[in-house]
Amino acid sequence: MRSPRGVVEVLIARGERPFPPLTRVLTARSPGAWSPPSAAGPPARPESVEHRSLAHATRARREGANAVSQRELTSDPDGRGRAAFRLEPACHRLRLLASPSVTLPADIDAELVLGASTEPAASDRSEATDAVLITCVGDETPASLSYQGAPPKSAVTLVAERYPLPAGLPARWTGEERGRIAQALWQHRSPAVDLPVATARGVSGVTLLPLEIEPDGCYVAAVASTRGVSAGVALSAELGLRQAQNHGGLDGFATALSFCARGDPMVRFNVEVRGEGGAWLFALFRAGRSAVGERGE
Repeated sequence: MRSPRGVVEVLIARGERPFPPLTRVLTARSPGAWSPPSAAGPPARPESVEHRSLAHATRARREGANAVSQRELTSDPDGRGRAAFRLEPACHRLRLLASPSVTLPADIDAELVLGASTEPAASDRSEATDAVLITCVGDETPASLSYQGAPPKSAVTLVAERYPLPAGLPARWTGEERGRIAQALWQHRSPAVDLPVATARGVSGVTLLPLEIEPDGCYVAAVASTRGVSAGVALSAELGLRQAQNHGGLDGFATALSFCARGDPMVRFNVEVRGEGGAWLFALFRAGRSAVGERGE
């Protein structure tokens, strides 16, 4: 089908002889000749763990990481493993690097659970040799990492990258709230921010949030689910006829967006948080200044 939507009708026919193919009756629907399936070839073989870990560490320091560490783990006969550690107040990117296998390509899936929670704070179930987990915490937090899909009884390298939290997170927020807003800002690659110029709290659903802003200001807005089971977070900002919007995906718990006022003294935010028993925290940060009429984001 060329259309993303369509109608399916079921037709049942009975007869003494086999019926002709539908493509002979409905010639306009015939897709034409079918080419035989061809092999895509073997999967690409990754470089050595040493080379990959060095490349990740170099990139992390270039992106502003203030610490990069490495730890060796060993998978069990089923290719599974687990590690427990404590995370300092910061944003963390954890990479699990599997050694290439001659007989079986690795496809590591991983989950990270924080504190006493039973729900993963981050997970990676992609079809890739390595797994990547990202989380931010506002307080020192115990963490448990579990993985599967590594070659049996093989070495798995854990590369831990640590990035500083934004300086503008209020101390009155809980550690979890600081961590979730920090993760939204960090994944959005937002600039350094001072204390928020406005904050708000709410519950699941769609909430209209109008705020006065400075006509020459540029801003970063972030919203994060802070309670309950999140089923998606979205945020939009309307300034006259202009609109900026972003969402955290189906499993995301936070998102952020940036905009410049360009002369508008008012912005209308639409905060949408889906889930059961949910509550959210919103924060608006001043990120810069632009002359009225100047195009800047």
